[in-house]
Amino acid sequence: MQKIKSVCIMLGLCALLSGCAAFSGGSSDVTDTYTTEFSDIPIPKDMSIEKGYTELSTTGSVRAGHMRFSGSVEWLSLINACIYNLHTQGWSPLAVYKHKNGLLVFEKAERICVMTFSESITSTTMYVWVCPRMKGFTVPPTMPAGPAPVEAVETYEEREYNPQTTDSYQPSPAAPQTGGNGLNEAGLSE
Repeated sequence: MQKIKSVCIMLGLCALLSGCAAFSGGSSDVTDTYTTEFSDIPIPKDMSIEKGYTELSTTGSVRAGHMRFSGSVEWLSLINACIYNLHTQGWSPLAVYKHKNGLLVFEKAERICVMTFSESITSTTMYVWVCPRMKGFTVPPTMPAGPAPVEAVETYEEREYNPQTTDSYQPSPAAPQTGGNGLNEAGLSE
């Protein structure tokens, strides 16, 4: 009886492990692609469009919008395939962040393409955003020119260890000092 129980447990573990391996996703074939509303943005065939999460519009002569795709593809393989395919279509990279929650930003003529990637246990999701590039953008007169002023904020590095207090870290003399309840000072208390 004990042997039967052990064999059943082993078979169950093997089935569980093989099932998890199937969900980890495979490589994306770089050349096996299709196009959707944007003919110069190839999508790997392993990724299926989710039409309920797609919004498209036309701005002037430029088609814009976002689409969501999902599939059982390993995230790094998918990102590399998208970089390769966008490059072959004449897109120039502006930013690349290769991570499970990755990001690609490309430009071409008067358009910008942003792709985001996120991986879950069972699949990888990819968003594709396409929008027109802004031409001649200027800061509206109601906005100040330059960066907004920033008040000094105490950071972890600006604190000194003080074993005499119940709070093990105290603001250093260089950090701004406040008195009383910070919520009352900011007008946030009831």
